[in-house]
Amino acid sequence: MIEIIGGALIAMGIVLLLVLRPHRPKRESALKIVAPPPLPPSDAAPELNVLDELERLGQDGRAQAERDEKMRKWLRPFGVFGRLVSYAILFLLLYAYWPSDISHTPFASLTLSDVFGTVAAMGIAFVLIRALFEPSDDEGIKDAWGWLGVLIAGAAVIAVTISLRH
Repeated sequence: MIEIIGGALIAMGIVLLLVLRPHRPKRESALKIVAPPPLPPSDAAPELNVLDELERLGQDGRAQAERDEKMRKWLRPFGVFGRLVSYAILFLLLYAYWPSDISHTPFASLTLSDVFGTVAAMGIAFVLIRALFEPSDDEGIKDAWGWLGVLIAGAAVIAVTISLRH
């Protein structure tokens, strides 16, 4: 049972590291030739006031920024909590499944799985340490950590409530 839970948590950690990594926007190819959009008929086009349109866009942007700021104000602490709990679980799993010590084993008696298991465990440890101390600055990723923190906190409250009933 413990092996299944450990395997599931390791898979969750891998998914977290792959999904929540910073995404780089794709560049458009310089070879891509795009035809300009057709011009509207001059007699049917209403006269647009550019300054009024810019003012409307600015008001919409300010309203969206205020809504985002209100949401992020309470979501950021959950993001820190979710991130730290996730990394704590992943480090505990790494500690629990750390391979046996090969430093005092004669080289001739080592198998490839012994060597690769130790190298893989050390590689995972380095990646986790790097991810822990160099968090992403992307707002979308911070929001995702916040929602994961809300999910973890909710699951913890439900688990405590269930355990107190029994």
